[in-house]
Amino acid sequence: MGFWVVWRAEIGYCDDEISLELFDLAEQDLDVDEAAKLGFQPDSVVYLRHNDDLIFYYLVWRHGEDETYLAWMYMESDTGEETIEVMIISELSTQPNLSLATASQKQNHEIPLPPGDYVQTFSSIDLPESWRRHRESEAYLINRFGITDRPAHSNALDLIERSIRQGSRHILRRPWLLLIVPYRYWIGKHLRHDKSIVTLGV
Repeated sequence: MGFWVVWRAEIGYCDDEISLELFDLAEQDLDVDEAAKLGFQPDSVVYLRHNDDLIFYYLVWRHGEDETYLAWMYMESDTGEETIEVMIISELSTQPNLSLATASQKQNHEIPLPPGDYVQTFSSIDLPESWRRHRESEAYLINRFGITDRPAHSNALDLIERSIRQGSRHILRRPWLLLIVPYRYWIGKHLRHDKSIVTLGV
């Protein structure tokens, strides 16, 4: 998927009927009861589409206390639905920009991120452990950058769109960064995957 496609993509909410169907589908892959125990409640389904071609869906659960979301992202394909990622995302500050994503796929280290966007990836851990590590790194970043106030209440669509636009803009304005993607993948695979933000000491 090219950055220009993502940059130009349409982002919006799915209607209620489609959303219910997709949440039912997600229950086959994600332990939604465990998510509820951790404080996540169903929020919305956001689609990303370019022209008439669907790129992928975000099924979103919101944590009741703050600007933190659990997202189950998947893409439709000719052979059926393909799960792409399960990710916990927190927006910690907008001035300055500071966010944290905890994901399961090491490929998340490939793409250079805008300043203030942090990602950590882990394999073979369950949702409660992902949540524990996410909260630990979240507290570390808040202390590290002296954040005293979390952003005002927003919504999943705004957060996802802002993240996609900022990330795409960061690359499109610095196309030479794509030259280091293979290097970043090697670094992520061998040096950053399965290590927390706290351990890396960023």
